[in-house]
Amino acid sequence: MSQQCKSLTIAFRRRLIMSVLMGGIWIAAVAAIAEPEQETTFRFAPPDATTYVKAVKSTKAITQGDLTRTDVEEMRIRGNIRKTEKGYTLTEEIASIKSFRNGEPVELQFPASAFVGFRAQLDLNDRGKVVGTRGRDELLSRLKNDPKNTTPDDVAKTIANAAFAAVEAEWNANIVSLAGRAVKIGNSFASTSEAILPLGAAATVTSETRLIEKLNHKGNDCIRVRVNYNSKENALLRAQQKLLDEMSKGDPGQSIRVLKADVVGQEERVIDPSTMLVYSETYDRTSNVVIEGPNTGKLTRSLKHQKEATYEYGK
Repeated sequence: MSQQCKSLTIAFRRRLIMSVLMGGIWIAAVAAIAEPEQETTFRFAPPDATTYVKAVKSTKAITQGDLTRTDVEEMRIRGNIRKTEKGYTLTEEIASIKSFRNGEPVELQFPASAFVGFRAQLDLNDRGKVVGTRGRDELLSRLKNDPKNTTPDDVAKTIANAAFAAVEAEWNANIVSLAGRAVKIGNSFASTSEAILPLGAAATVTSETRLIEKLNHKGNDCIRVRVNYNSKENALLRAQQKLLDEMSKGDPGQSIRVLKADVVGQEERVIDPSTMLVYSETYDRTSNVVIEGPNTGKLTRSLKHQKEATYEYGK
């Protein structure tokens, strides 16, 4: 074959290869245009008479000065969701709590001891928002009459109110903030999260919710949702100050002033957008509070709180 023919053959092959490659690129581009990423719509529609067992492991590392104490609680919670004329009722009962301190099992202390066997109910509208709660009086009675309780009645009332406020705020942040939204995978939106401070106060803070990926979980088409927050909002300081004021009523000598409060963290949950049933969730939060009082001086306390929860439905 002449040199000229060889050159023509090589040139032809190059053009053929480029045509195939470019064709593949354009086909991929056309496919991407023809099938854009669809929005995922979250709809609160749990099946009637849904039952589940929720297993929770909560680890709290509390640091004050040079000392750190690590407390772990393992809980099993039985729940059910029922359809009503106006929406739904969600009932949960704390079946058991196991407690550990610095790696060793310990006897359950107050107030956790008062929660075993306690049943609470949330009344929800058709979008999942909490419109009422039941069980507060029973919890208050349990707290007051717990043999391990050595605190005044006002403290028991504060604990009961704080417990229900935290549950309601966390439910609204996790479920209601998503219900009715249509969001594409990878996109995010401003949301709210429930933050717990080292001295027990809870407050709602601004956060960012992002849809990470689609995944199949035990045959269910789910979405992995991630929430990030980094807050120094005044709501944190006010919530902690209010709780300390309530717990020191009648004892002016115990008056404590909150100087600073902040929280940073991340949450993830796997959720079915067609029902908004959650299959697993984790979070990792670090919060700090600085207080000053006549008996404490200036004191900084930090809380690193990690939680893992899994849900088994039909149990």
